[in-house]
Amino acid sequence: MPETAFTADEVALFYDRLEEFFSAVLGESIHYGYWPADDPGADLSRAQDHLTRLLGGKLGTGAGEHLLDVGCGTGRPAALIAGDTGCTITGITISGNQLAPAARRARDLGVADQVSFQWADAMAMPFADGSFDAALALESLLHMPDKEQALAEIRRVLRPGARLVVADFFETSPIPPGTVPETAIGVLPNHVPPPLDELTGVVAGAGFTVTEVHDLTADAHRSGEAILAAIHDYRPRGGDGRIAEQVQQAIPAIVEHAHEHTGYVAITAEVAR
Repeated sequence: MPETAFTADEVALFYDRLEEFFSAVLGESIHYGYWPADDPGADLSRAQDHLTRLLGGKLGTGAGEHLLDVGCGTGRPAALIAGDTGCTITGITISGNQLAPAARRARDLGVADQVSFQWADAMAMPFADGSFDAALALESLLHMPDKEQALAEIRRVLRPGARLVVADFFETSPIPPGTVPETAIGVLPNHVPPPLDELTGVVAGAGFTVTEVHDLTADAHRSGEAILAAIHDYRPRGGDGRIAEQVQQAIPAIVEHAHEHTGYVAITAEVAR
């Protein structure tokens, strides 16, 4: 297994401790947004829903099909896709504290009979081979201590002809050594995003055929500014206020570097029939 700066347990602890923080700051979805040309006035929440629906369209699932949401967060993307398409969805997360909010959002959106959530490690999933018709990895690969193993597991649980959509960050230019502020080092359990060709290569190397690489950098650009605005007035509450404060202080530096050195992409791939 490749060396990594963090473990799956550390990722789980991070999100367990910060579930309240991310819900307060980012709302019901904890990912970037997509600002289409026909909705320039969208706020972050609406832009996040736009991204979810864009990715749902790329997945192409429908009634009678079963989608795996790898790193489901607090559930809104899965609930939206289920409501839009009629498919059944299983969402997995290694953060136990995300399960109750996810189930609540599925109930609130009227899709509790279509969507379920469970604790599972994406690098060792408790599902039989060929269990799913599609899979979504929305900003979850960047947290994986071993992306190759995670993608191999996703490939294993997908049926022949199944589709995978990965939405994540990629490196557009290297970050010069020593330029990342101390406040941002070691705070978020993320890997440095790889270049786009490396990211697509990892997907292909896991046994997928890449069918589309959709560069969403320009359309997701406003996400950083929207996130900065959302955290500006946040005041930590509760038992883990210190770590929330550390993350709040780190995010501006992280967003600045992301703006200068990273892009955002949706990769669509298929399993051979």
